[in-house]
Amino acid sequence: MSEPRNYRVISYPEYTCELTEYNVRGLGVIFAHLDVRDNTPKTLKRLKREWKLLRSCVSYPIFAYRGTEDGDDRAYGHFMRFLGFESTGLDITCHNGETRPLYLSVRNG
Repeated sequence: MSEPRNYRVISYPEYTCELTEYNVRGLGVIFAHLDVRDNTPKTLKRLKREWKLLRSCVSYPIFAYRGTEDGDDRAYGHFMRFLGFESTGLDITCHNGETRPLYLSVRNG
């Protein structure tokens, strides 16, 4: 596996989105890192619109999981579905040894 490459693709005071690309055995794997600091309807509406635009430009599947400081799995799952992610039915092990559900976003079209 090569060194990961990080890209900040959305940046506002209310939220940021970074994509981390890994090359695993010749396959590109992308993880999204979303940091929402203002969880208001107006902010979430803009984030959803921008996420849709981003997904129209990125053809790779994008994975995400809740970081250890990001609240509970149920609320995070709701947020992931709001952005169009689906549960993979798999868990990922975090650096601290805890497991989290793994989500997947596949570009439509």
